[in-house]
Amino acid sequence: MTKCKSSSQNIVNSLIEHVENNSEITIKPAAYGQKNLSSPLSPAIPNENAALCSDRLFLLWVKSFRIVIFEALMSEMEDKISFFQYLSKINTFFDCCELEMLILYLDSPVNFPAHEENYKNHDHLSNFSKNLFPEILTSLPYALMLLDNNYNICMINFAAFNFIHSIVPDLSHLLKHDNVTPLADILPELHEHLTLIKENHEKEQTFSLTLPAATNNDKHKIIVNCYRLRNDKGIYSATLIILENLSDHKEIEAQLRYISFHDPLTKLFNRAYFEEEMKRLESGRYDPVGVISCDVDGLKVVNDILGHSAGDTLLIAVGSIIRRCFRDSDVVARIGGDEFVVLLPVSNEEIVKCAIERLEHAQQNYNENFPFSPVSISLGWSIRDNAQSSLSQAYKDADYMMYQFKPWSRDVFSKKFFELYKKVPDKMYLKDNSKSIT
Repeated sequence: MTKCKSSSQNIVNSLIEHVENNSEITIKPAAYGQKNLSSPLSPAIPNENAALCSDRLFLLWVKSFRIVIFEALMSEMEDKISFFQYLSKINTFFDCCELEMLILYLDSPVNFPAHEENYKNHDHLSNFSKNLFPEILTSLPYALMLLDNNYNICMINFAAFNFIHSIVPDLSHLLKHDNVTPLADILPELHEHLTLIKENHEKEQTFSLTLPAATNNDKHKIIVNCYRLRNDKGIYSATLIILENLSDHKEIEAQLRYISFHDPLTKLFNRAYFEEEMKRLESGRYDPVGVISCDVDGLKVVNDILGHSAGDTLLIAVGSIIRRCFRDSDVVARIGGDEFVVLLPVSNEEIVKCAIERLEHAQQNYNENFPFSPVSISLGWSIRDNAQSSLSQAYKDADYMMYQFKPWSRDVFSKKFFELYKKVPDKMYLKDNSKSIT
C-alpha cells in the first residue's frame, strides 16, 4: 500500500479555497425521502478508481438503508408509540454514521493500492471531491455552519438556518450572496467563545451556551461542537460548527420517559413504573398504603372468539373505568395482559373500601350504557399499615383475595358473553365504545 494524497485532504483544501475566496453562501435543505437516490449521488466512475468513491457510496448506502428500515417499521408496527420509540434510536444511529464520515473527511488520510499509474489522470475525481463535502454538510439533519478564519459565515445548512432563525428573526442578510455575514452580527455570544478557542490554539472544543429566543422570553440552551480545519500547509483557515438544541433533547427524553413508564394500549402506568412506586412507598412515609388487585374476566374468551382487536377494546374500557375511580395521587397500573393494580398512599381500610365501591358502581354504569361490550372485573384488596410488614406481602394478599372470587366472576361473565354472542355478534366490542369513555 502506498499513501497518496487523500480525497479527504482534497475536500478540506477545496473548503478552505471556498472560504478564502468568499464564495457564495449555500442554503440547501436535506435530501431525505428521495425515492431515486442513485441518480443524483452515483455518477459514472471507472472501476479502477472506485476506491476514491468508497466514502460516497457508503453515504449512499446509509441514506438508502435508513429509508428501507423506516418503511419496514411503518409496515410492521401498527402501534405508533412503539414506532416512534424505535424511530428515535434509528435516526440517532444513522445520524452518527453520517457525522462520523464527516469527521473522517476532516482528519483521516486514505490509503490506496500501490498502482499510481491508475491515478495520474484524476482531475475529474478531484472536482468530484470538491463538491462532496458541501453535499454532506447540507444533507445532515444537524445544524452545521462553516466559518472562515475571521469567523464570517461562508456556508450554512438548512437545519442551522432554521435554528438561528428561532433566535434572530431577521436573517435576510444571510441570503445575500454578494455579502459576507460576520458571526458576531448574528450570534455574538458564540463569536466570543470561538475567539477564546482561537487564542488558546485549540483544535476542537465542546461547550454550552444559553441564547434568548426571538419571539418570547424563553431561552435556548445549546451545545456547540467546534472543529478547526487546516489547509494543505497545516494552517488553521476555517472552522466547522455543529449546534445541538438541548431543548430538543429534553423533549425526546420526556417522550422516552413516558414510553418507558406507560402501557401503550391503556395509557396507564406499566409494570416498570409500578415496581418503582412499590419501592418508594415501601419506606413507610405514606402508611397506611392500600393495594387493590384487579383482573379482567373473560379476556381470553373475547380474544379467541372475536379477535384481539375486540380484546384491546375490552382492556381500554377497563383501564378507563379504573382510572376514573381513583385520585391523581393513586398509582393505577396495568402490569400484565389482564392484570391491573392500584396503590393508594395514605389510605386506611375505609378509604380503600369506598374506592372499591366506586369501581363496582362505575363498572355497573358502563355495562348499562354499553350493553354490547360488557366488562367484568374481579377485585381483591389489602392494607399495609405499618413498616413491619412489606408492601409486597400486601400485594400478594390482595391478589389472593381476588383469585378467591375469580372463578365465580369469570363463569358469570362467560355465560353473559355467549348469550350476547348468539344474538348480536357483529355489535360486540366495537372500538367506538372504548373511545366514548376515554
